[in-house]
Amino acid sequence: MKNSRVIFVVLFISLLGNGLALSKEAVAPVLAREVVVPFATFSSSSDGIGNSGPISVSGTQGKGRIKSLTIKVFSKTIDFEKEGLINQLKGTDSNSYQISYEQNPKGYKGRVLKVTFYAGTSYAQKIILIKDNGSVNILSPMAPTIE
Repeated sequence: MKNSRVIFVVLFISLLGNGLALSKEAVAPVLAREVVVPFATFSSSSDGIGNSGPISVSGTQGKGRIKSLTIKVFSKTIDFEKEGLINQLKGTDSNSYQISYEQNPKGYKGRVLKVTFYAGTSYAQKIILIKDNGSVNILSPMAPTIE
């Protein structure tokens, strides 16, 4: 199945000081097949938290990528198409996202908004970091694997 994802569940059990790590073979019965049902459109807004101010995220998606994305935060509107950032979101078939905020994270004096797009229940496909100075970073985490 083209859009299916396999979620690997790795179990680690410690019994009264006797550590027991399970092999892939032992974990195989609990593997699940998951088919991602991606968004066509998405939109959410918040009054914010702390000093973040109001936040909104909206966009469209199709054919394995985010087609449009607008994020409003820190009294700024970031249109990913107009800013030339939309192509960095190719390969995203998201069906959930999380919005979080941090004040003065390590290494930066200021505010940062983080929007993480997920496929399935745990695989982060894209992470967008927006600083209050207007800079935008788009990260593409690696897919989870099992050895």
